[in-house]
Amino acid sequence: MSRTRNSILFYIAISPLGYILLTHLHHVVLPFNLIQKTTCQNPSHLLETYSAPGLHDIMDRIVCVLVKFCSQAINDPLCFPVTATLVGLATTAYAVMSVEKVRFKSNACLTPFMILMGNVIGTGLIAPMAWLPWYGWSLYKHQKKSKKNQVAINADSKSINKKQNLREKIIDYHSQQHSMPHVAPHRTFGIALAALFGQFLPVALLVSHGPSLTQRNILAAFQYFPIAYGLFEWIVPFFVNHLDCKTKRGATDSVRLMYAGVASINTFLWYWVWIKWLQTTSAPESMVKQWIELFFSLGSSGTNPVAYMLMWDIAALLTTFTYWAWLEDGKEGVKTVLYNSVLFGPGAGLALYAMKRESRI
Repeated sequence: MSRTRNSILFYIAISPLGYILLTHLHHVVLPFNLIQKTTCQNPSHLLETYSAPGLHDIMDRIVCVLVKFCSQAINDPLCFPVTATLVGLATTAYAVMSVEKVRFKSNACLTPFMILMGNVIGTGLIAPMAWLPWYGWSLYKHQKKSKKNQVAINADSKSINKKQNLREKIIDYHSQQHSMPHVAPHRTFGIALAALFGQFLPVALLVSHGPSLTQRNILAAFQYFPIAYGLFEWIVPFFVNHLDCKTKRGATDSVRLMYAGVASINTFLWYWVWIKWLQTTSAPESMVKQWIELFFSLGSSGTNPVAYMLMWDIAALLTTFTYWAWLEDGKEGVKTVLYNSVLFGPGAGLALYAMKRESRI
């Protein structure tokens, strides 16, 4: 992180914008939600929407509304490419959240909570309001602790340094400059499986089924996948702790490899979705025009509130992590995210930046 941007205030500066966008999108989507809420209160319509497990009436109705929203997000031609883009970007964001959570030894429920809130109110809205301030606070505490430790180490090592040769002094200098905690490979492996089976696989199952009760049942199960993501993230490391290595270089390489895998999946998803869209859309120019008009209507048109929310969710999420890249690496970080996002899609763009950043820290 740049020394000129190391104040925690920079990490909470965009939170008010996230809140403003949240209230705006709530207002835009409210008519849609009210209609679906009324429909889901009818037991027969509820069971027609998805095979409700009957855990609790209120929970079933909430899931029913979310299923109806997600069903339009997947099956509406105006929504599907946007949804696929959002899923790829959000999955990368969750992987970043998990890595940084492990790095700072923070709350184990952080990423599942973010996924849950993302399902309910939107990942792009919760990221600036909750994750970015958390990251800034964690980084501030780490740097404060590192400075105290470094002062103590410097006091104890003055006499030792006199006996070191030049090469040893250079190695010590660089180890002090790169003081970010590393992430153990077995934890990285758990995060990679969580992203694969907790996010990418359910989406693959969804697109393999057309509009049907089966698809809606998968959508209903997907609302509980924050639990599945957390289980992979927590349990897998206990069985693969032999993957640990004693060097920070090995730990860094494992995180870079995970981000490379996430970037590859996202790139494939990005090109596959848009090639399929071009093959199946009779008038792509007209649909692009609709997207532009809907995005800049600021919710006044009300023609497709689901697509409108999805587009602004992507914009907010990409802006949040581009801002994070600026805080971490300045203009170079922003260039890396945006340039790769144009070439390979936003999810891959963020993953490639995170991979590059991992080498630096």
